[in-house]
Amino acid sequence: MSAATNAPAPMSAVGMPALRRDLAEKLAGEARFASDVRLAGTLVGKILRSPHPHARILSVDVSD
Repeated sequence: MSAATNAPAPMSAVGMPALRRDLAEKLAGEARFASDVRLAGTLVGKILRSPHPHARILSVDVSD
C-alpha cells in the first residue's frame, strides 16, 4: 500500500462560495424557524422582575 492511497481527498469546497438553498425563502420571509413552531399543550414561562431593588414580595397573582 503506498502513501498516495491513504492521502485525504482534496478540499474543493474550501475558499469557494456555498450555495444557499434556503436563501430565497429567508429573503421573502417565508422560511420557518424552530421558534415559529407552536405545538398544542406547550407551556410557556416568563420571568417577572421587580422594578424595586430589595423589595419584599407580599403576594403573587397567578390568574391569567
